[in-house]
Amino acid sequence: NKVALLGIFSEGNIDFQIRKLKETNIEKYFAQDNTHIVLNKLDELKGIFERYRDRKFFFVDDKLTILADAKKAFPDVFTIWVKRGPFAKEQKAIAGFKPDATITNLKQVIKLVAA
Repeated sequence: NKVALLGIFSEGNIDFQIRKLKETNIEKYFAQDNTHIVLNKLDELKGIFERYRDRKFFFVDDKLTILADAKKAFPDVFTIWVKRGPFAKEQKAIAGFKPDATITNLKQVIKLVAA
């Protein structure tokens, strides 16, 4: 049963990110048209998010700054902070921004999207 159209918005060395998707065997879950691997998310955010403006849109990230920028540019986006990994402990609260949801495991996304 399909619940959502999945996409990925990843930042970093493009070859490394693609290899990571293949090695973890999750590449098959993301349509090529919805796979966005960029050098800098902030630079590409508006152009990529514009493509999804006409649908209910959930954005999952482990960086609060990216989530806050996304919410500022696209107030209707549902922001989900994955509070885990190397960035979780070093992130500071952002004045005027609170993610719509906070999770510690990606499996928790399913309940949020299916609700």
